[in-house]
Amino acid sequence: MRLSTVFIGFGLVFLTSLAVSRVSAQTRQTGPEFINVYLVEGSGYLPKDLEKMVTHARGSLLTTHPEINLAIVQSDEPKFASQIIGYPGVSRATRDVRVRWIPDAETFDSSKVVQSTGDVPGRNPIDAAFFGACQWNLEIINLREALEKDRPGDDSVVAVLDTGIDPFHQDLAGRIDLANSASALTDPFCDLLFGIPDTRTVFDFNFHGTAVSSMVTSNGIGIAAVAPHSTIVGIKVLACDGFGSFGDLISGIMYAATLPHVEVINMSLGELFPRDLPGIESLTALVAAAIDFATDQGKLVVAAAGNEGLNLDSRSDLILLPSQASNNVAAISATTIEDRLASYSNHGLSGALVAAPGGDLPNPLAELPGCPIALESQSGIIGACSQFSIFIPECQTADDFYVLEFIGTSASSGHAAGVAALANAAGEDLSPSKLREVLVDSADDLGPDGPDPIFSNGRINAGEAVEDDRDDRGRDEDDDSEDDDDRGRDEDDDSEDDDDRDDD
Repeated sequence: MRLSTVFIGFGLVFLTSLAVSRVSAQTRQTGPEFINVYLVEGSGYLPKDLEKMVTHARGSLLTTHPEINLAIVQSDEPKFASQIIGYPGVSRATRDVRVRWIPDAETFDSSKVVQSTGDVPGRNPIDAAFFGACQWNLEIINLREALEKDRPGDDSVVAVLDTGIDPFHQDLAGRIDLANSASALTDPFCDLLFGIPDTRTVFDFNFHGTAVSSMVTSNGIGIAAVAPHSTIVGIKVLACDGFGSFGDLISGIMYAATLPHVEVINMSLGELFPRDLPGIESLTALVAAAIDFATDQGKLVVAAAGNEGLNLDSRSDLILLPSQASNNVAAISATTIEDRLASYSNHGLSGALVAAPGGDLPNPLAELPGCPIALESQSGIIGACSQFSIFIPECQTADDFYVLEFIGTSASSGHAAGVAALANAAGEDLSPSKLREVLVDSADDLGPDGPDPIFSNGRINAGEAVEDDRDDRGRDEDDDSEDDDDRGRDEDDDSEDDDDRDDD
């Protein structure tokens, strides 16, 4: 797998030459775009001579993922797909699709950006400058109780697949594993249009990935985060304008799956596709294969439930990817400051596992006295702003640090990934299925008793997710299992004695 790792030396040079102005991201078609990249599948395994086959069919091999029998190929040959499947050992070739997986950055309201202030790192996250005044989202999930248990997510690592990350923001500096952060992005669109090294660095030229990451972890200076002492691995799968291909998304998942220290993979991204879109069934199956492989490697995969405001239980004609690709995804819907379903949030038992704070459209009733951000709204989520963003000029400075407010299931997914990191640290490396169970069992039931199509299994509760008795129950089950094993060994010994007597 060929991935670009972080290019640290670029940062300060870029900041001195970046034009501080808002650029337009509306230069691509908004719907699915078929591109000259093909996802080539092997029949049980990839053929040994695949690269020669690809070259003969007038293609260029970009990367391979033998764990899921997949090769990603670029070709301008119109008949490439029909030619490559004629070779032995090749079962299918699907043309890749590029879409915008996150909302358009150009629609972001820059008035919701303010300078972040605070003291030195290492302070109590609860004392972060904006925690008490603005971060209702952390209060509502009972984070104070979780942090008082002295289980701040140490040793948990979350891979964030997104637009990249700003590793120099005061609330993220030191919290990013730069050695393993990488870019899986192959689309040179932003490199060519804006003259930035989007494909060659993990730097976040949008803002989305940085904001989401700061909801998972932070230094607690300007803003607090759900799992403040966890570590982020930033994996870029989306271009600066939020567009990305299935191939790059799959490569990002596969890379995260191979990192042994990663326990949670977060994808605060998603797009609705018609189920009759050509090739979507094959593309969905490949995303599912990557997610299932990551799950087999011990990673819990978390994803946004999407912002179309649909009950996905009643839309059999559509599929939300990646969250509905596999049952192994923990899809997260959004709730508001009033603990209601956000107006924009997708929902339904098939659309979300649990809900988490995502904020909502301006709500004059939801006032937070003392919060300097979004005075007309007071109901969004506060996140770090990337100094590399080409869409938010206010953040383009290396001397000061800024935070912003935004809403969406992207924020919800980040919160749930953070709670999973907390639970994983408290439970000492829980399996993906156990982490899913903790998210569900610890959630606050906001609707009718039991699962329902509005809140699914409830809204996450960080304090409950790290309860001591939850660990005790896990240990008791393990002890019972050991007792069963002992009884089994005793029975085996008795059986051997009987065999000896029979032999006599």
